[in-house]
Amino acid sequence: MDDIYRICDIKPHAINLLVSRFIDTDNTMKEKTPLIDHIGSFIGIVVIGFILFILAWPIIDPTPNKSSTLKENAQQLTK
Repeated sequence: MDDIYRICDIKPHAINLLVSRFIDTDNTMKEKTPLIDHIGSFIGIVVIGFILFILAWPIIDPTPNKSSTLKENAQQLTK
């Protein structure tokens, strides 16, 4: 820590404040993430899930005749 004081010319109190933001009571590193990071992660998961759903849709397609048009399949389902 003394090297940091000399190289950066930062007062010990300021370094202790900076370090205390990232170290919890168990002396393990813990980064605090803002809410916008959690929102971005959620949006990313939703987008990836949607893309995987689109890619898997031909496999799980429930229509009776996959080669016919959507209108024909809808008519067959309502009969």
